[in-house]
Amino acid sequence: MGPRPDIERLFELCDGLDDNIPDQRDIKKYLMESLLIKACVEYENEIGRIVAERAAGQDDEDLQSFLARTVLAYKHLSLDSLQGNIAGKFSGAHKREFIKRVDDDAARAYRGIVSSRNAAAHGGRVDITYEEFKTYYGMAGRVLDELVAVLKLRSSDL
Repeated sequence: MGPRPDIERLFELCDGLDDNIPDQRDIKKYLMESLLIKACVEYENEIGRIVAERAAGQDDEDLQSFLARTVLAYKHLSLDSLQGNIAGKFSGAHKREFIKRVDDDAARAYRGIVSSRNAAAHGGRVDITYEEFKTYYGMAGRVLDELVAVLKLRSSDL
């Protein structure tokens, strides 16, 4: 995933807040929860774009539309969902290749962001700090990079 100026700007705002000042610490927490939600919306959009890009190689516009709309119905961002409902729907070989390619650090970061987003969106306790989120955000994009790489492969390439 490429740079996202709006998220980078929110990182800059958070970095300028002082954790020793209660009001600024609260603002930073609120901004981080917003960042979690915004990051996951970007992941959803990116997943849809990835599948639509792969479908664009087909000459059938109806098939392209079907695939793009079907992937939008998968609002489950979990890594398991990416493995089974996205890569696995192409083929078992795509699923295995995706699992093999995603390194443990990227997987942990991606899972941390998605689970923390779910907690933030549903009023639960967010278990990661801002610094962890910032680090995770940089690593989690590799999961989607690997999804792009795997979906570009044909079964005969696997």
